Amino acid sequence: MRFFGNIYRVIFSYHKGLEHVAEQKNIWQGLGIYLAVTLLALYSAITVYLSVGEEILQVPAELSHFLPRHVFDSVLLFLPVAVLLFHLVFGPLYFLLSVAIFHFVANLLGVRGNVYAVGAVVGYAYLPYLLVALGGLLSHLELVSVTLYLFVVAFFWSTFLKIAGLKQAYVFTWRRAAFVFFMPLIALLSATILFLLLSIVFLIPPILHFLENL
Repeated sequence: MRFFGNIYRVIFSYHKGLEHVAEQKNIWQGLGIYLAVTLLALYSAITVYLSVGEEILQVPAELSHFLPRHVFDSVLLFLPVAVLLFHLVFGPLYFLLSVAIFHFVANLLGVRGNVYAVGAVVGYAYLPYLLVALGGLLSHLELVSVTLYLFVVAFFWSTFLKIAGLKQAYVFTWRRAAFVFFMPLIALLSATILFLLLSIVFLIPPILHFLENL
């Protein structure tokens, strides 16, 4: 009952719910919710994919001789299973790595918190993706486009809950919570842009010189 009470409070009264979850510090419960909710969302997305995929996805004419239609259909049917297996294997690793990164960034700010509390609130923050599971049910009513809208709503709602959860876990301001959440993404984008720029500066001239020699 405490578990379902936490779910109810996080959805309908996020401040009290996330505060209570942070106090319990049950990271494994957060991991379980993350896996269960994301699996349901993936299953719903796969249901939509199977209902419209065969009509939308076609074998390119250039590949029709190398990839017969029946082989292509088999790949389409196997792909959802592969996605689910991939999530079951690497999903926990992604979740724990995300929690560790959030905790590392918070420590860089000089804030001391409990990593188990962070894992708990981050896991509960994935509850809005249950809307995607609802979208999978609506897809049977020929309301496939609703699934996409529900995914967008779930994404922004979940992002807000993650920031609010970090705020509760570390007991600091909204600004710092948003910084802890977005800093890994900013660092990744910055590293990618820097890598591309360095590639252009150091790799393009030798390649052009090699082509000129040819």
